[in-house]
Amino acid sequence: MTDLPSPLRDSALRDVVATVTNGIAFLDDSGTIVFTNSYLTDLLGYRSEELRGQSIEYLFPDDWSDPFETILEHATSNSGDGASGVTCSLIHKTGDEIPATLSATELEEERCYLAVTFQDVADRTNQSRTILRGQQYASAEIAASAPHNSTNPGSSFQHDVYTKHLETLDGVSRQLSLADTRTDVARTAVAFTQTIFSRAYTAVWLSSADEERLEPLAVSEPMTSTVDDNGESTGVDPIFPDTVEMELFYDEQTRLLENYRRVDRPAHPELGLETRLVISLGAHGLLTVGLVTDDTIDDSFQNLISVLAQITQMAFDRFDTEEAVRFRSAAMESVMDGIGITDETGSFHYVNPAFADIYGYSDPEELIGTSWKTLYPDDEVRRLEEEILPVVADQGHWRGEVIGKRTDGSQFFQEHSLASFDDQLVCIVRDVTQRKVREQRLEALNEVAHELISAETHDEVIRIGIEAIKDVFDFEIACIRTFDQSANQLEPAALTDEARELFETRTAYDLEATLAGRAFRTEETVVNVISDDSLSASTSAFDRSSIHVPIGSYGVLSLLVRGSEEVTDSDISLIEILAVGIRVALVQADQIRLLSTQERKLSQQYSQLKTLNQINDVNNEIITSLITTTTREELDRTICERLASSDLYRSAWIGTIESVTDRIETTVGVGVADSYFDGVSETPLSEIADGIVEQAIETKEIQVIHRYQTAVSGTSRAEFDGDVEAIAAVPLTYDDRTIGVLVINSVHEDVFSENAIDAFQVLGKIVGFAKNALKSKELLLSESVIELEFILSDPSVFHVRITDELDCCSEFERAILIENGRLLTYHTISGTDPEPLLERAEEVPAIESARVVSNRTGSFVLQTVTSNSIVQLASKLGTTVRTMTAAEGEGTVVIEAPPSADVRKIVTEFEREYEPLELAAKREREHSQLTKDKFRESVVNQLTEKQYTALESAYFAGYYDWPREITAEELAESMEIAPATLHQHLRKGNHRLLSTFFDNL
Repeated sequence: MTDLPSPLRDSALRDVVATVTNGIAFLDDSGTIVFTNSYLTDLLGYRSEELRGQSIEYLFPDDWSDPFETILEHATSNSGDGASGVTCSLIHKTGDEIPATLSATELEEERCYLAVTFQDVADRTNQSRTILRGQQYASAEIAASAPHNSTNPGSSFQHDVYTKHLETLDGVSRQLSLADTRTDVARTAVAFTQTIFSRAYTAVWLSSADEERLEPLAVSEPMTSTVDDNGESTGVDPIFPDTVEMELFYDEQTRLLENYRRVDRPAHPELGLETRLVISLGAHGLLTVGLVTDDTIDDSFQNLISVLAQITQMAFDRFDTEEAVRFRSAAMESVMDGIGITDETGSFHYVNPAFADIYGYSDPEELIGTSWKTLYPDDEVRRLEEEILPVVADQGHWRGEVIGKRTDGSQFFQEHSLASFDDQLVCIVRDVTQRKVREQRLEALNEVAHELISAETHDEVIRIGIEAIKDVFDFEIACIRTFDQSANQLEPAALTDEARELFETRTAYDLEATLAGRAFRTEETVVNVISDDSLSASTSAFDRSSIHVPIGSYGVLSLLVRGSEEVTDSDISLIEILAVGIRVALVQADQIRLLSTQERKLSQQYSQLKTLNQINDVNNEIITSLITTTTREELDRTICERLASSDLYRSAWIGTIESVTDRIETTVGVGVADSYFDGVSETPLSEIADGIVEQAIETKEIQVIHRYQTAVSGTSRAEFDGDVEAIAAVPLTYDDRTIGVLVINSVHEDVFSENAIDAFQVLGKIVGFAKNALKSKELLLSESVIELEFILSDPSVFHVRITDELDCCSEFERAILIENGRLLTYHTISGTDPEPLLERAEEVPAIESARVVSNRTGSFVLQTVTSNSIVQLASKLGTTVRTMTAAEGEGTVVIEAPPSADVRKIVTEFEREYEPLELAAKREREHSQLTKDKFRESVVNQLTEKQYTALESAYFAGYYDWPREITAEELAESMEIAPATLHQHLRKGNHRLLSTFFDNL
């Protein structure tokens, strides 16, 4: 492949050149074509390989005398002063001639190259000819309409003027293609426009970077009032958004704005223009021509200015392309990775500075023309030729690691990328020596880590660590100093041989005044870098560059750096990794030493574990016994007996909380003297067991004290039948309520360990649940119940007060317990509308929410969520609200209690909570129990035969399974009824079934 000039040796730069909208060809010093861009090949109908290697004369007609000589002369005269191009004709592959202009530039290379630019003027000429023909046609029409069919002198003159403008535009196009700056382009365009309209307000506008405004780049003479003497705009306002000109720019449209003063949203109304021609310059901006007179801009001149705008836009495009080329070239030169490009012979024809520097060359030119093989050892050259280059030839690219060779003969690891383009190879290299060294050191540190983990003593750990500094990192002067807590200083524990004599002159590191002391104190690595310029022969070794890495609370690893030694950030991070490994090994050594002296503690732990197992066994026995107990008192006694029978506990008792008197009552216990119970029932909660009973009730968490001294005022320790070492109060909870407390005494100090406390906390919840279940069971299974009927007119009861205020009636239907101890209650309200009742419910703090869930004839069902109601008080006392009605400000409440209930306590609690309140009646009645057969019979009696059949068929056919075994349509078909009829039977049957169930609860 023929050599290319240096700008084209980069395929990326060649791609940029290929996008230029002019034809470009590069010639060597013999006039042979070495490169053509796609625009030129498309223009002439050739492929690039058909033109490469041909003489430049191949592109010109036979009658053209020595084209290469003409190009040389133009290149010599074109020294950047904007010389005009040479008009010529090119030969298309079909033999047709293509009018064009050419310009040439000589490239500064070791070998002479010429860059030739061809501009196709065929399109422009065709446009000009079209305009001219239009003008000629107009002139002919004018002549035809003249009297006596005479010629029209004015038309002839206009034609001559237009032809002159076309000739001027041809020269202007060459000037624009050779302009050096955008400003030159703009000024040339404005100047040409002034040759047509001498007093025109002409301007070229360029878009700002954010495309939010158009700035004037050049303006015409009539606008001198807003520009300086150099023609630079000083006072012309930019074109801003929300103007008609800006919209034309965004849409890239051309428009003649007539009656400009009346145009909606003009950009420059202050100029007093009558007409303004706005022509798009693509993404670059606009070309505007304005007139303040009544002169018109006819179609022919509009076309002429449009051609000018197209040429101006092409000139701006050229600048964008050239800037892209310069940017890409600068990027190639400035990247940190080395980039080199070889030709088909394997010789470099381009390398960037980073590439040369990696291999030790000071100038990239030293590598131009040399073979890539000079940069690699012989073995690596063979590997590249036999293994790697075949892959590149097959796949077009390869990436991996190779070993390079510098000019001084030293070898280094490099990351290497190869890609083939045409007959060239692009090589991208990166020196990864530091990374490879780091990898090797990491492998060595991994082996050191295994040694450290195997070490069992501090001395062994420190010896391995100091040896690693020398063997892995090649530092000769290193020391590990450990912290002496008694002396509050760092003492030497291990040194390299080279450091021993030096460090003995400084036996200890002061924690405040030295770098090592600062590293230990702050637990951060301290790096002290001393430049070589500040060193002298008398400089102490301790005043040289050094690194100090803390080893946790154990000490510091210090290194002194000699002049020939180099420390990188990677070295520091690896040394810190070693320090971490040393610290971990020292911690492990401490653990080994501690383990060897912890036999007694292990024995204690075994004893605690054994104790915990015993506790769990006792708790399991208690939980098992809960199934067989039938009363709460039996449950309490069973729990206390099981605990006290264990050798872990001396006594246990369970007390019920008397909320009225703040006392413990209904006490059951084992291992406790009766006199103690008498004292407990008379003592406030805050004074029992140093207050832990009260704390357990309030916090709902187990409380423990050790070496318990006194229990109740006036009671001696002798009454507890032996010394008590520990006492625990376990709250018995259910649904966030504390319903009792279990107090356990033990002579074992460690019996209430953390795990044991967790076990007792769970036991407290289980017992609380069981006690509540037994309370409900007693009521459900009793053959008779006690009914207590209360009459109250307490206005604090919402459902009583509203009957007085709203003259309505309220009847309790049902209450459902929800989370956090709250109730979902339902009342039927009659005699009033929902709105005033709901307004009053919002004012009651105890009612969290209220809404109407069902409207009936003359009444509605009110649903409330409350945390304080008569139902909750009754439940707390072990009773159930049977009925509750209210009218005219007076309520009647009937509750049911088991025969064993303390009626006096229940009445006292209700009187304390509600006032005024009266016990209207107390009666005992039989407690009817609904058996399964009776329930089934009541359900059947409520259903029609068709409803029963539909429900039974749906159930056994799997209609209620999930997923359903049969659809409603299939079921209806099997029963030979319509689906709608089936749905009606099922809906009514389900309603009666649910009504029967819930009405009997």
